[in-house]
Amino acid sequence: MPSASLKDEFGADPNQPLFILDGFEATLQTIIDLDMNRIASVTLLKDAASTALYGAKAANGVVVVATKEPEPGAVRISYSGDFSVSAPMLGVYNMMNAAEKLEFEKLAGRYTAGSQGVYTQITRDSIYNARLSAVESGVNTYWLSEPVRTGITQGHSIYADGGDGSMRYSAGVNYKTIGGVMKGSKRDTWGGNLKLSYRNKKLNIMENLFVNGAEGSESPYGSFATFVNANPYFKKRLADGSISRYLDETTDPNATDAEISTNPLYNAGLGNRSNNKSLGVQNNLSLIYDIYPGLRFRARCR
Repeated sequence: MPSASLKDEFGADPNQPLFILDGFEATLQTIIDLDMNRIASVTLLKDAASTALYGAKAANGVVVVATKEPEPGAVRISYSGDFSVSAPMLGVYNMMNAAEKLEFEKLAGRYTAGSQGVYTQITRDSIYNARLSAVESGVNTYWLSEPVRTGITQGHSIYADGGDGSMRYSAGVNYKTIGGVMKGSKRDTWGGNLKLSYRNKKLNIMENLFVNGAEGSESPYGSFATFVNANPYFKKRLADGSISRYLDETTDPNATDAEISTNPLYNAGLGNRSNNKSLGVQNNLSLIYDIYPGLRFRARCR
């Protein structure tokens, strides 16, 4: 499922590796949004040699990504598309049913007042008996399927390249729409790349421009963990089919806010939306000039 912002999630991670794209440092966002059809190789460096090459930034390893070089010849235009389906694997969650969860809470002392007094014990007995009555009447709610769906992703890219022995060029555009497994979540990405290469006997000039953007929406259902933690002895909806804010308005005078059960479907029905956009531009220019055999001048500009 799409993340709200890859930059926010990983940008300040001190354990993040260093990303190198065609010889230049790049962001995780740029790497994620690359057109996979244009990637020539991905190399992982995680030993002392990587630190020697790239300095202290390579302490957590280096991910070196190289894109395909333009091929000489007449202009060639190609199109590629991909389609994928993502489905939630709910079978890996071995959750207690309503009867098991209620019995577990009882054995754990959830309904025992202890030193808090007789009145508190009477209140907790009332809460337990109400939940037990619901379980015995057949309430065994399965929450996990509520916020998820089958997500569909499709991508399209167009690429053109050509040139001769000394001057080569390539250009490409791509677009991908990603349907998240959480209901209402999605991420649309687009990008473009222009690569120019000039070579003669001693001079090599490479210009590489990357532009990428993304627009995403978070699921109004919030975190999937909220549904995992919802108790199965509560009903999702009231008798009239409406969704209440609270699953169980306990009368326990010692209950804390953390013990008051909120209906995870309530916020999803409010119509709240969280959207995000991003735009990235990276322009890499490199120049190599062989002055003498064994002596080379190299310059890079980003």
